[in-house]
Amino acid sequence: MKARFVVLALLLIALSCSGLSAQVKSPQDYLGFRVGEDYKLADWQQITGYFNELGKSTDRIHVDIIGQTTLKKPFLRVTITSPENYARLARYEEITRRLADPRGLSAEEAEKLISEGKSVIAVTCSVHATEVAAAQMSMELAYNMATKNTAETKNILDNVIFLLVPSLNPDGLDIVVNWYKRNLKTPYEAAPVPEIYHHYAGHDNNRDWYMFTLAETRNTIDGVYKKWHPQVLYDVHQMGNTGARLFVPPFMDPYEPNIDPILIQGASFIGQAMMNRLIGEGKTGITTNSVYDSWTPARAYQHYHGAVRILTEAASVQYASPIKQNFSDLRPGLGYDPRTVSWKFPALWRGGEWHLRDIVDYELTAAMGALEHMAYYRERWLRNFYTVQKRAISWNGTPYAFVIPPDQRDPVTAVEMLNILRFGEVEIEQAVGAFTADGVEYPKGSYVVRVAQPFGAFAKTMMEKQVYPDLREYPGGPPQRPYDVTAHTLPMQMGVKVITVNQPFQASLTKVEKIAAASGAVEAGPVTAGPAKAYLLEHDSNASIKALNRLMKDKAEVYWAAKPFSAKNKLYSAGTMIVHGGAGIETKLQAIARELSVNFIAVNDRLNVQAYKLIPPRIGLYKSHVASMDEGWTRLIFENYEFSFTNILDKDIRGGGLRSKYDVIIIPGELSETQIIEGHRNGTVPPEFAGGIGEAGVQNLRDFVNEGGTLVTMDKATEFAAKQFALPVKNALEGVKPQDFYVPGSLLKIVLDTENPIAYGMPRETAAFVEQNAAFDVTGNAKAVGNYPLTNPLMSGWILGESKIFGKTAVVDVPVGRGRIILLSIRPQFRAQVRGTYKLLFNSVYYGPATLTTYE
Repeated sequence: MKARFVVLALLLIALSCSGLSAQVKSPQDYLGFRVGEDYKLADWQQITGYFNELGKSTDRIHVDIIGQTTLKKPFLRVTITSPENYARLARYEEITRRLADPRGLSAEEAEKLISEGKSVIAVTCSVHATEVAAAQMSMELAYNMATKNTAETKNILDNVIFLLVPSLNPDGLDIVVNWYKRNLKTPYEAAPVPEIYHHYAGHDNNRDWYMFTLAETRNTIDGVYKKWHPQVLYDVHQMGNTGARLFVPPFMDPYEPNIDPILIQGASFIGQAMMNRLIGEGKTGITTNSVYDSWTPARAYQHYHGAVRILTEAASVQYASPIKQNFSDLRPGLGYDPRTVSWKFPALWRGGEWHLRDIVDYELTAAMGALEHMAYYRERWLRNFYTVQKRAISWNGTPYAFVIPPDQRDPVTAVEMLNILRFGEVEIEQAVGAFTADGVEYPKGSYVVRVAQPFGAFAKTMMEKQVYPDLREYPGGPPQRPYDVTAHTLPMQMGVKVITVNQPFQASLTKVEKIAAASGAVEAGPVTAGPAKAYLLEHDSNASIKALNRLMKDKAEVYWAAKPFSAKNKLYSAGTMIVHGGAGIETKLQAIARELSVNFIAVNDRLNVQAYKLIPPRIGLYKSHVASMDEGWTRLIFENYEFSFTNILDKDIRGGGLRSKYDVIIIPGELSETQIIEGHRNGTVPPEFAGGIGEAGVQNLRDFVNEGGTLVTMDKATEFAAKQFALPVKNALEGVKPQDFYVPGSLLKIVLDTENPIAYGMPRETAAFVEQNAAFDVTGNAKAVGNYPLTNPLMSGWILGESKIFGKTAVVDVPVGRGRIILLSIRPQFRAQVRGTYKLLFNSVYYGPATLTTYE
């Protein structure tokens, strides 16, 4: 009896030591199928259900909801560590926070914290929802950590705080899973998803790591990075399947120059440990130091916050359907050849079947390689993190600081920029009095961003001009394509005046947290009692458009001045908003002014100015079944600025009668002429998603414009309009080879005609985002509204063959019939980042249906 009691006691102890592993249900038991099984995908409800059950079943797993997604689904962070670590979690969080900001921390104190602390790694899954494997894999990875009792697992649990985000894009995951299940066992099993797989951003959702526009980005930064300051972020992706089976770091050149050398090497350090484990397990077809660079902070917030950001990219299958490939069908990628052994590709994959489970297995091994490495080198990762941060606060190079003076053309957008920096953990100070820096005097209220601070690298890379290296595929050959864009200078994108200061200076400064724009007002001036005749609102601020939209919804009578005019001894520019006075209008204006930080000027003068009478435009935003991220971003900013609009589909355009429904139709960027007209080919998607607007739709758009409608086109869509409407413009870059002209996402100067309504409220010169866009020669009745300068158009990024666009036109206003077509060949609202050119789009929407008259 006694022996039986001892055995039972030992069993209970074993179960306790194993984290209650005997009670933990496997993903297969919970889902009814094995993770990675052919033709099987778990949706977000199933994944969250599994993690919630796992969290209740073991003391190694702790599940937290750290926010909501764009579509209000729960957004999870899963903390995986030993029960002993979890009991002291607040202490370990405090240690990483202290190492992240080592001001006042002695070397001896730092070493004690490093000895005591735990390394922290975050693993994020399936930000791109069509890359389905990682979110599925996350369940098995967590289960393994919950149930295995190997020495390796125990070492990881004891030495690492492992933060797992099962999906960075739960909304998109459900879009993709539902699409796949709908088409399973039909001819459309591998059909492309006919909508973007993030509600606003689609594939661009991992390009939001410095603008922080999306709910999922902000959740992750608040709930993972700011809270824990992980030393490594491992982001799990998939790629095309014609080459390697998996990419692991290091990245190719170029690295963005503000990334600390420790972090550049750190990507190699951990990436090669992962590769070593993969190769050691017999996995083949793995490439490194190829394809992917580390230039843009839009994908790498961590590199400017003391951490290494790595990714893996696995060869995709058709969602969960397997594929078969021959070795001879594999094709070279940038920096490697999958048919040739090299140090970048040490073990050939000989072809054959490739399954979702293969991807899961590769990703599990890669994740375990990273976790093993973080456990073994715990102190080194913490010490390197501390060293990077110590260097950051000890910065003594140039620039010393950036000054943002209060006299901004658009003070509301300037405040938005400052709050972007604050969200990125940049410290901002404000001058209590006037001061002098680099020989220039700045007034009280100026904001100062010093580079010597914990996350000064983020401020520096966002505020300075980018100089991208001239990289070629071979000497004298075509340009080597950057993995993403080459320019990200925030002041240029947002139209904010920022001065770089190189020398240290003395000033009385106070630290500020969240920054608010000054409350606006209705400035009465010398008017008689009762409502003024009119109220003026200058058009410099983007907020003036939001004010206009609110006034339109209130049925106010609003005009734009067509020419400069004088009132109350002040000269007002073309585009100044004139709000007609009347009963109750001032109360509405006071509320708008207060909420939007804009200022209305009350006047009783007889203005007698030529003006455009504005109406609430009926807007149709084209949404193709060839999913366009540009459409999603446009939709987001229209919602943010309170436009009323309707998405218009291919079938709607084919159906005709457009002028009776819309005043303005917008065709966003990214879609070529062929994609707009032809859409998806028949047989590649279910019939209701096949085809574009067709020739009938093109004719219906012609009728729409001829009958008085306005067609606004952006990016590639401008070439569709130019050709299909036979406009008196010609793309000067048509047929030009990349080695002769190339601009892969850079900021270029354009010169604007600010008396054309499209450019109302804009400065004469501004930065525009350009990515291999058309540059037009303009003839006939077409009006050039925005031209490239006659020399030196590059402001930030990279351009080859700049003389090809000297004096060419980027913004065109073309009267057609009783309507007009507006060509915005730049990217005026690219990724909701280039707020300095938003007004070119916003103005176009109101300009079309406006009526030229005289305001007395």
